[in-house]
Amino acid sequence: MVRKNLVWIAVVAALGLGCGDDDAMVMMDAGGGDSAMEDAGIDTGEDGGFVPDLSPPLLAGVPGATNMANLSISGTAGPNLRITVAGGASPTMTMTDDAGDFTVDVTLRQNATNTLNFFAVFAETGESGDPTTVVVVHDNIAPDAPSLDPVTSPTGAMRVRLSGEAEPNSTIAVTGGAAPGMGVTSDLGAYRAEVMLTADSDNELSVTATDEAGNESDAAMVTITQDSTLPVPVDVDPVDSPTSDNPITLTGLTEADAEVSVTGGAAPASTTADGDGAFSVDVMLNANARNDLLVMRVGGEAITTVVVVHDDIAPDAPVLDGVASPTNRTDPTIGGSTEPRARVRIRGGVEEVLVTADDVGRFSTTVMIPEDTETTLMVTATDRAANSSAAAMVTITHSNDTAAAPEVDAVDSPTSDATVTLTGRVVEPGAGITIEVAGGASAASAATDESTGAFTIDVTLNANATNELSVTSLEGEISSPPTLVTVVHDDIAPTAPDSGRIAIGTPGGLGCTLRGATPVNGMTSAVEGNSSVRVMNMTGGGSSTSNANPDGSFNLSVPACAADILRLTATDAAGNVSEVTEMVVGS
Repeated sequence: MVRKNLVWIAVVAALGLGCGDDDAMVMMDAGGGDSAMEDAGIDTGEDGGFVPDLSPPLLAGVPGATNMANLSISGTAGPNLRITVAGGASPTMTMTDDAGDFTVDVTLRQNATNTLNFFAVFAETGESGDPTTVVVVHDNIAPDAPSLDPVTSPTGAMRVRLSGEAEPNSTIAVTGGAAPGMGVTSDLGAYRAEVMLTADSDNELSVTATDEAGNESDAAMVTITQDSTLPVPVDVDPVDSPTSDNPITLTGLTEADAEVSVTGGAAPASTTADGDGAFSVDVMLNANARNDLLVMRVGGEAITTVVVVHDDIAPDAPVLDGVASPTNRTDPTIGGSTEPRARVRIRGGVEEVLVTADDVGRFSTTVMIPEDTETTLMVTATDRAANSSAAAMVTITHSNDTAAAPEVDAVDSPTSDATVTLTGRVVEPGAGITIEVAGGASAASAATDESTGAFTIDVTLNANATNELSVTSLEGEISSPPTLVTVVHDDIAPTAPDSGRIAIGTPGGLGCTLRGATPVNGMTSAVEGNSSVRVMNMTGGGSSTSNANPDGSFNLSVPACAADILRLTATDAAGNVSEVTEMVVGS
C-alpha cells in the first residue's frame, strides 16, 4: 500500500500537480519507472503515459426508496478522481482518496423519481468514464390508511383474519390484540393479516401501512369483541379477489357434519361438511360488483364475512407515449397509461417484458430490440381479475447510422405542477453541447456538463393538456434525433362525489357502542374514473380509501353507526382533490 501511494504521488508530481519536475523524476527513478507503476496496478498506456481508472464507480447500500431529503452515499472508484453525481436536485461532487474510497452527499428531488448517475472524472483533462446509474424514489408522503373489509363482532374466534387494500408493496402492522399481527400488500395492493385476540375483551385493533420509503399511514381502527361463550365461526380459506371467475369455490373448516350456508352472492348456496369438518361450496357472484358473502352454520349465529369483487370486463388497450424512430438505441423506453395496477405485457422484442402499472395507471420500461431492423411491439394490459385488453402496437426502426438521442430520466405524469424538471445525459459528452426541448408551453434549453453530459432543465407545460415533449441535443449545427417524453398536465379538481349515485349499506357491529364495517358503494359515474375515493367518518372517526374503477364506480366499507356523518372526496391521478360530499348513515 505504501509503495502504491508513493507511485501515485510520483504520477501527480509528473503531471505538475504538487511537485517540481526534478522531484517527480527522483521518485519515479526510485520506484522503478513504468515497471513500478505497473506493479502498483496503474495503467501506463501504450506510450507510457498515465491512464486513469475511469471504470463506473461501485456503490454501497443505495436505497430504492426513501423519505430522506439527503442521502450520504459511499463507494469506490479509481484513486484521486473526481466523483460527479447528476440527476438529483442539483449536481454534486467529491474526490476519491488514495485508496479510491469516497462518500458524497446527494440532495434528492422531492417526491420524485431520481435517476442518479455517478461519474468518475479525471479532473486534469475532464475525461469521464461510463456512469453507474441507480434509481432512488423520494417519497415523504404517508400512505392512506388501509381499507378494512367487514369483520364480525362479537366473535367466538380467538384468531381473526383482516383483509383489505393499502398502498402496494407496503407493510401492514396490526396492534391492539393479544399479540401484534403483520402482513404485506401485494404489488396490486391487497393484503391479509392474521391477529390473535385477547379472550373475553374488546380488542381495539389499529391497522397501519408503512410504505417502501418508511412513511407510516394513519391507523384504520376496528373493535372486535372476543366472547368465549360464543361458538367459533366457520373458518374460510382465503380466496382471490378481484376475480373474473363465476361461480367461485369456497373451502374451509367447521364442525363435523355441519350444514354451511352462504348468502350475499347472486343466489344462496349451501353444503354439508364431512366428518372432519372440511367443506367446499360453489357460490354464484353478483356480476361486476362487490360481493359481501356471509358464511355460517345453519341454525347458528356466528358469521364469517368474505369480500369478493367480481370483474369480467377487460381493460381498454394501453395508450402509448411517443417513441422516436429511427433510433440507435437497442433498449428504447416504452411507456404509457392503462388501468391502475394492471400487468403490462410487451411482446415482439428480443424477449417478452412484463411491468406493473402504478396506482394511477402509468408504466415505463425498457425493451430490447434487434439491431438494424424494424420491430413491431405489441402491448397488452391484464387487470387484477385476469382480464386482458386488446393490443396497442408501436413500430420502431433501429439503425446504427442514426446519431444518439439524449437519455432522459423518468418523469412524474400526470402532474398538477406548472413546470416539469427534465434530467438526463447525452451519450457522448463534450464542450458546447446544449439540450433543446420543444412541445411545452414555450421552448426551453440548457447546457450539458462537458465532462459527464448531464443536464437539468425546467420546462413549462401546456396547461391541462398532454405535452408531447421533444428533447434534442445540439452541437454546433448538428442536431440529434429527438427523445420523446409525454407529460400530462392536470390542475382541475374532480367533481365532488355524486351522492345520488352512492349507496350506504346497513351498519354492522353493535350500534354506536361498537361501530361495525358499513358498505359504501358507488355506481357508474359516482366519481371520476380511476380516482382515489376517501371516506371519513366525521362523527365516530375512522376512514377508508379505495381506487375507483375506470367507469367511476367503487366499493369500500368504513366503521360507522346510524346517523354518523360521512365525508367523501375524490383525488385524481395528478393529486387534485374534489370538493366534499357529506352523507348520513341510515339505520
